[in-house]
Formats: sequence, structure tokens, C-alpha cells
Amino acid sequence: ALRENRPRRLPRDLLGYLAPSRYCESDRIMTFAREQFGRMEPGYGRVAAIADWVRQNIKFASGASNWNTSARDTLEQRRGVCRDFAHLMIAILRSLNIPARFVSGFDYGADPASGPPDFHAYVEAFLGDRWYLFDPSGISPNTGLVRIGTGRDAAEVGFATIFGKVQSSLPVISCVPRVDAAAGWSAPTSSALAVSMAANGALLAGDSRLLRQPTYPAALAGLQSMRPQRGRAKASGRSRTWPMTVNS
Repeated sequence: ALRENRPRRLPRDLLGYLAPSRYCESDRIMTFAREQFGRMEPGYGRVAAIADWVRQNIKFASGASNWNTSARDTLEQRRGVCRDFAHLMIAILRSLNIPARFVSGFDYGADPASGPPDFHAYVEAFLGDRWYLFDPSGISPNTGLVRIGTGRDAAEVGFATIFGKVQSSLPVISCVPRVDAAAGWSAPTSSALAVSMAANGALLAGDSRLLRQPTYPAALAGLQSMRPQRGRAKASGRSRTWPMTVNS
């Protein structure tokens, strides 16, 4: 399996992703994390099992949390929204010395029955030599997660920072993929493979049983993290491109 790294072997700029943060009090749930997951075999499988546990044991409930809800609160209340799912998974991973960070993005490819595309929060865990994507809420296919920004928790990459009195409305996000089988462009699907963002921003999918330099299916190696812009945004990968129109 993809390996976990001992803290002394991590790049120095990743050490901050092991420490407790405002919404991810890993030091306060350490006993739970070690009792629940400490005896599992380290590696990708353990991280995936943590994502599964959060998904199966926390109820998704709109309005169940607020701006002050932390990972420990979510663990006790067993309910929340996508950001609460992400905060809890991150806190558990850090309790086990696995670097983890919060991702603000949107959930392109989610089931239309859940509503229109929306802003979304998910997790990246550092395994081997790169960050791997996990969505503990299970809302979006792992190849349909579009990154806006990353940080230690939502305090660093909130969707909006509000000053004073503001009248707001629900966000509107529209994504239109260009599907072309001949060119290798396809709509997002859930993949059992480990999915990662490469150094150049391309979305990569590789067999989680491989330790180094996995072979990436070309059909999945095309989506680059994007920042929503006015008009048209283009996402380019190592060997494929996947243009989208993004309006927000």
C-alpha cells in the first residue's frame, strides 16, 4: 500500500499539517483516534478506512453546525455538513501523525438528486511523495472534486470572509464539461484507485497497491485544479485537457 511517512522524514513545510488547528483539535481526540485506528496497518488503507468511518458514523444534516463547530464537537454530536466531515477526518489523521489539510472547492459530478453543484469541503492526506484526495462525506466522485484552495482548516480557506452587514443569497455554480471519448475526456466517476494532484496540478489516478511511480490511466489524467473565474476557465493536465465554463 502507499506508505505513511514518519514525521522526521517529512519535508519541513508539511510539519504544520501535523499540528492542531482552530477547527481540528487533534490533541483533544488523540485517545479516540489511537484506540479506533491505532492498531490498523499504516498506509493508504488506514486513511481510506478513516474516511469510511466518518462517512458511516456522522449524519449529514444541513444546519446542524455553525461557524464555531469543531472536529471534537462533530465527534460528540455525530452530525454536520461537509466541512465538519472534513475537519473530523483531518483531526483523526493528525492524531496518527499523518499530514492532512482542508480543501475548499466544489463538488462537480455529485448526484443531481442532492441539488445543484455547490461549494464543497474535502480532505487531502500526504502519503508517499504527494497529497491524495478523500471525500469523507461521499457527496462527490473523487475525480470530480475541483480545488479552489487549501489550508490547515476552514479558518484559512473559507469560501468568503465577511466584514460588516451583508445580504447574501445561495451561490450558483455552473459547470459544463466537454465530453469527448476520442480525446480521452470523460465525465467524473467514482474510482477505487488512489487519486492525487500531481506537482503540475494534474489529477492522477494510480493503483493504491503501488509505492512509487504508479501508472496513471490516460482517461483520468486530465483535470487540473482551478480557481473560478469570470467567463471561461481552462483546466489542463499532463497529457489531456478538460475545458469547463465556470460561473459563480
